[in-house]
Amino acid sequence: MNFHVYKDFILESVTVYTDRPGKRKIELINGNKEIVDSVEVDLNIGKNIVKLDFHCEAKAGSYNLATNAEVNKSQ
Repeated sequence: MNFHVYKDFILESVTVYTDRPGKRKIELINGNKEIVDSVEVDLNIGKNIVKLDFHCEAKAGSYNLATNAEVNKSQ
């Protein structure tokens, strides 16, 4: 998910769905392709609400919220 930040805020949580349970690493990546924050979670089949508490600063401009491909492939 790509998004722009115009005012500092904390991304408290995200809802994700999966048909394959297991470990995932969710990463917050800034516009410079740097990982700003990350969290590892163990997902269950179906709906999962994941607590993040990621700080998103307006000065960074854009962000990408994604899962780490290497962790996904290993699962």
